Amino acid sequence: MTSLSVFRDVPPAQKLEGSLLKIYKQDNYSSKMFLAYRVCMTDEGHPWVSLVVHKTRLKIAQDPSLNYEYLPLLGMKSFIQAALELLFGKHSQAIAEKRVGGVHTIGDSGAFQLGAQFLRMWRKNLKNVCIVSCQKGECCQFPPCVESPLLPSLSGRRKMVAVPSYARPFPVAVLPSISHPHPALWCLCLSLHFHGPQLVGVCVPTEQYGLIFQDMGFTVYEYSIWNPKELCSDTNIFFDVMEHIPADSILVIGNIIDCRLTQNQWKKLMSIIKSKQLFPFFDIACQGLSTGDLEEDTRLLQYFVSLGFEFFCSQSLSKNFGIYDEGVGILVVAALSNQDLLCVLSQLMNYVGALWGNPPATGARIITSVLCNPALFGEWKLSLKGVVENVMLVKEKVKEKLRLLGTPGSWNHITKQSGTHGYLGLNYPQVEFLTKKKHIYIPKSSRINFTCINARNIDYITQSIHEAVMLTEG
Repeated sequence: MTSLSVFRDVPPAQKLEGSLLKIYKQDNYSSKMFLAYRVCMTDEGHPWVSLVVHKTRLKIAQDPSLNYEYLPLLGMKSFIQAALELLFGKHSQAIAEKRVGGVHTIGDSGAFQLGAQFLRMWRKNLKNVCIVSCQKGECCQFPPCVESPLLPSLSGRRKMVAVPSYARPFPVAVLPSISHPHPALWCLCLSLHFHGPQLVGVCVPTEQYGLIFQDMGFTVYEYSIWNPKELCSDTNIFFDVMEHIPADSILVIGNIIDCRLTQNQWKKLMSIIKSKQLFPFFDIACQGLSTGDLEEDTRLLQYFVSLGFEFFCSQSLSKNFGIYDEGVGILVVAALSNQDLLCVLSQLMNYVGALWGNPPATGARIITSVLCNPALFGEWKLSLKGVVENVMLVKEKVKEKLRLLGTPGSWNHITKQSGTHGYLGLNYPQVEFLTKKKHIYIPKSSRINFTCINARNIDYITQSIHEAVMLTEG
């Protein structure tokens, strides 16, 4: 007798990412290049790992005293303490007053999952999540045959919706209450904001943690402060966005160093946060890899906590140590008092027991050993500085080679961007040319990983960019 599966109504899920890498791997061209790796890469084309990590891992593996018992629900205490000191400074007053603490999580996604669950339960007045970042949205293109009854107002117009965030701040996308909406629904959401014939494309969210908040029942808005004309983050857009964000919202700010705000501008931001009663949720994903200075990359966060702001922060320590497969993170909690902090941590402890119970320990042991040993810590800081200096040099070389080739346009935006990743400022036809004609694989946004460029491939890459620009400009 044949029985029907209880899973017969479950369709295959839409893939969130990886399609570009899959196409790259299927390409048989011997000199193909992939410039969109998430991790830092060495000149040899391998994932970068700080040398101090290799030494520390071997030492830990040979330690006979390790018994590998379960960690406490909040995680490894020594790791949490070391990570907090890295974030706020060893002599932080907030640490001394014991009003900042943390929960050892499974990477940054675990931190956002845990934080979102807490806020849904204990801050029920916060219905909206507003994600502000320097990332620009990916554009979905539709073939000419695509028509949708959901979009009667777009009939007879081009099947793309451009998002001029530099002209008028508004949510790049309001996520519908389904995990992976059809692109037509993105059009429907955006059509609520635009009613003119100038509509030319659809912007989809760029931050994955938006899905975490969405699945928790929040209404998620994503704002980009990227200026596509100037090819840089724009403080004017940033404050326009802040004026339009609804009151009583969760404000998620990714990579705060990229916002490039002055101290006076941060004071203005704090005033807006207070007046609108926003709850800040920061994302510190790669401390030390933006400027090469660990303290500089979190100085503004230290400023927030010194003024008594309460907030959550997702702190990931996987990328800056090169321990990508460990998923080492912390949900940092900043409260007004130690009593408030302990109450929050006690509730988070209950959620942890249901979510994962025991976070990854090996990566945390490695990181703790490095952060608590002055010699190893100094060596690790030098390795971070070396990565950033190499990226800065690569960016300068790319800009100079394009100048010498006579490539149209200004390429100063390449060196103005901080961090290992940055935008080339290419349009969709230029990206398509690189992928299909030159076998250089980059995202449609043209945001690449500059650690993928080295002495062996920089000439080919810059020459290909030059050809792409010349062909499409002509």
